[in-house]
Amino acid sequence: MQPADAQEAPAEGTTFVATPAEEAAPVETAAEEPAAPEAEAEPAEVADDHGDADAEHADAGHDDAAEDHGDSHATAHIEDIDFSFEGPFGSYDQFQLQRGLQVYTEVCAACHGMKFVPIRALSDDGGPGLPEDQVRAYAGDLLPIVDAATGEERDRVSTDHFPTVSGMGMGPDLSLMAKARAGFHGPIGLGVNQFVNGIGGPEYIHAVLTSYTGEEKEQAGSVLYGNSAFPGGWISMPPPLSEDRVTYEDGTPATVDQMSTDMSAFLMWTAEPKMMDRKMVGLVAVLFLMVLSALLYLVNKRLWAPHKGKLKH
Repeated sequence: MQPADAQEAPAEGTTFVATPAEEAAPVETAAEEPAAPEAEAEPAEVADDHGDADAEHADAGHDDAAEDHGDSHATAHIEDIDFSFEGPFGSYDQFQLQRGLQVYTEVCAACHGMKFVPIRALSDDGGPGLPEDQVRAYAGDLLPIVDAATGEERDRVSTDHFPTVSGMGMGPDLSLMAKARAGFHGPIGLGVNQFVNGIGGPEYIHAVLTSYTGEEKEQAGSVLYGNSAFPGGWISMPPPLSEDRVTYEDGTPATVDQMSTDMSAFLMWTAEPKMMDRKMVGLVAVLFLMVLSALLYLVNKRLWAPHKGKLKH
């Protein structure tokens, strides 16, 4: 009888008996446990929302970067300049090269070297054509050089090269810059524009020197300057030229366009100092081939034409 009563007691009042209630608690907890994943699912949903937001932000940033990239590469039109040295019969303007040398010396030499250009070349006939004494005086005013034989510092002489300028904040060497840059491309990679207008290195240099927009921005602790001709639209070199920055000895007005043109022509000479000799050799070679072709035609007509006629009969 007692076992039966003990079995009926929980059935009559489960809420009033402590022990059955405590035993039922795990059952209720077990029943509530499936709800826990729903609570845990909320951070996952929030993470998904953050992921979607980040993805949208990344896409938006990518689109903005793509637009900036497209805008930056939609650079200003490189104007074709009629330089005197262009064409098969063109030659350097000696006075223009002298003005370009003056611009380089007074404006650019502090940050840009020309280590591949010998100073003695300034007296060449196809170059600036300076007198020998003036070239020696110019060499002495440049940065001193360490003598390789003695290891001591000395003044430069005309047989030395232009200085090499290096260090933090210094610009690239300008010796071959007119050949290292191209102002004309295409269309669609065919290079037809370069065939018609040339590579366009001097035109590119002129465009960079004259295309500052006046805008400035700071990036990674450095100040960048807006330039519509430079790839990316921003350049770390501040505008080097301004009206009357130099005073030309021949009285030529020192406008920004004039100084840029003279500097571009001078850098073309530093990159191609023997251009006139090369053109002369090419002209002589063409004349020689024309004479040789005429002689071969006459020889063929004189010696082989009669024999060819007999073979036909």
